[in-house]
Amino acid sequence: MACSRNDMGIAIYRLTLRAKLLEAIESALRLHDRLLRFAGEHTDTVMIGYAHTQQAQPTTMAHYAAAVSDSLGRDIRRLQAAYANCNRSSMGAAALTRSGFPISRERMAELLAFDGLIENAYDAVSGADYIGETAAAVQLAALNPGRFVQELLLWSTQEFAVLRVAAPYVQISSIMPQKRNPVSIEHMRSLLSGCTDGAQTVLTMLHNTPFGDIVATEDDIQPYAWKSLHTLESVYRLLACVIATLQINKEGLRARAEGSFATVTELADTLVRTERLSFRPDLPIH
Repeated sequence: MACSRNDMGIAIYRLTLRAKLLEAIESALRLHDRLLRFAGEHTDTVMIGYAHTQQAQPTTMAHYAAAVSDSLGRDIRRLQAAYANCNRSSMGAAALTRSGFPISRERMAELLAFDGLIENAYDAVSGADYIGETAAAVQLAALNPGRFVQELLLWSTQEFAVLRVAAPYVQISSIMPQKRNPVSIEHMRSLLSGCTDGAQTVLTMLHNTPFGDIVATEDDIQPYAWKSLHTLESVYRLLACVIATLQINKEGLRARAEGSFATVTELADTLVRTERLSFRPDLPIH
């Protein structure tokens, strides 16, 4: 049939990986939409923005959520780029030098719904950067929401009192009746760390492997990428549900902002503009 285990194996890996990439991208797009909806609901929710973990300047929850959605948008574009490079056909490369039988590589790619060919037959069975690129994109895509999830966990404490996680996503204590443990957020944080670790395993396994057909870039490595993508997709779905049901303490956030020194930057800027004072008393304003 004019094909080898080599090009068939790579094609199967690419088919599997692209399906899992599509699932993750689809859930990421839903989360992105949920974040934008959340931002739209909180354009008037005043809060303090933090820098170096210290109160910095007043902002809104919408501003914060839109920043998170922008970061997720870049993650989505990286996953889409990984999909585009993954969705290329190795079929017809045979073992590495193509085949003497008159088959059409283009037709094989079309039948398998690939967007195009890996032109060089040696590269078709040797190149593993398609899975490396996926792992790198997944790693960043896990790190970025991990930072957001960490803040959600902090904000759910009574001391911060920014938000309340809905009942389906908390766990009660077996001994303390007042507790509402935000375990959904805890799980997301740990799962994203595991996702990052699995993606790093892919990159580590690629390191110093020969450029050719070799098990190190095939059977052994693929499950780590699949699991990382599955975990990422699951977290995206869970996070979208949690955000959709969050209760935000609007009054408490506003009172905290009004009772803080977060507006002092604007006061200082106003004095510089109107009174021509300097932030540096040793330097005159010209």
